[in-house]
Amino acid sequence: MLLLLVLVIWKIRSDDSCVCWDGYQVEKHDDGTQFCRGVNSRKLFHCNLETPPSCRCTIRNVVVELDVGTNSCFFAECENKEEWILYQMKNPEFHELEK
Repeated sequence: MLLLLVLVIWKIRSDDSCVCWDGYQVEKHDDGTQFCRGVNSRKLFHCNLETPPSCRCTIRNVVVELDVGTNSCFFAECENKEEWILYQMKNPEFHELEK
């Protein structure tokens, strides 16, 4: 009975150990590792990263904010490049992982 309780507590803690940004969900791999996968973007990132700034772009005179985790505007850098530089200096582990 005690072993069962320990296993249940371990399972709950392991599920809570991966925190993802809004629009991302925990993806568990066969080897037990966990990552954050974008629901719409399908991008893959490490768990527990500080939320990055939104990437702002002007496309045809309309300001657009891209999905969380996107750090370029298809054809150019984000207009809020300074925010991204500071974020990446503070969070060197931020990078998109292999899909």
